[in-house]
Amino acid sequence: MKSRLLSPFWQHLLAVVVSIVAGLLGLAPANAEIIVDDFTQPAEVTEISTGVGTMSFKPVITEHVGELDATREIYFTASLTNPVWSFDSALSTPSMLSAELQGHTRTGSNSAIITFVSSYTFSPIDLTENGANNAFLIDFASHEGTEPPLFFRILARGSSPSESFAAFFFNLPISDTPFTTVIPFTDFTLRGGGPPAPDFSTLRLTLLTIDFFFLNPSENIQWSAELDRIRIGRIPVPEPSSVWLGMVGFLVLACARHP
Repeated sequence: MKSRLLSPFWQHLLAVVVSIVAGLLGLAPANAEIIVDDFTQPAEVTEISTGVGTMSFKPVITEHVGELDATREIYFTASLTNPVWSFDSALSTPSMLSAELQGHTRTGSNSAIITFVSSYTFSPIDLTENGANNAFLIDFASHEGTEPPLFFRILARGSSPSESFAAFFFNLPISDTPFTTVIPFTDFTLRGGGPPAPDFSTLRLTLLTIDFFFLNPSENIQWSAELDRIRIGRIPVPEPSSVWLGMVGFLVLACARHP
């Protein structure tokens, strides 16, 4: 049987592609993902008092949460309205942060505001893990209802009061199946306005807060959310190995047809 050898051109091209693949695999950042909370520790928010048009709730504190060994506080606020609600970790559903709003009754003529909040305090840390991480990843088990919150927000604060930043996610998808919301570090700006995109690699953050924020929702709103995890990691992108190995396979087939 006559052997078929690749021409010098195809040999060179295949060698170049293999070299690129090896280089990309070598440059791929190490996995430095941080699990902020996987909601395995139970906690439930309950009302303790009411003011004029405002409900006050004592934060429920949980120690040693997640890989940041954080102190977590979850709490609920309502201004100028009396809502029907629930908010807990690992009680309504195991290993989930569960929030529910089943209507509300306004108590004033001004804007009604409702928030569900989970806050984390921890020792100063570089959340980028030397540049390996570039985003917050919020894993939802579900997000359902007649209308979404005005926005989902993450607040981040450093050791100095001037190091206070916020990022907002509007139009949170309504879905009864799991999905992940990605909020890049580059989406953050100074709270109150200012230069965009702080350099998180130079900051040592000590506080993270996430919240669902409702402004004047319908009084008959039916809404619920379940969070599976809060993570810090990389924005998902196609793996170089998959893309380039696919190209290598294509070239091998092409080479076999064109010796």
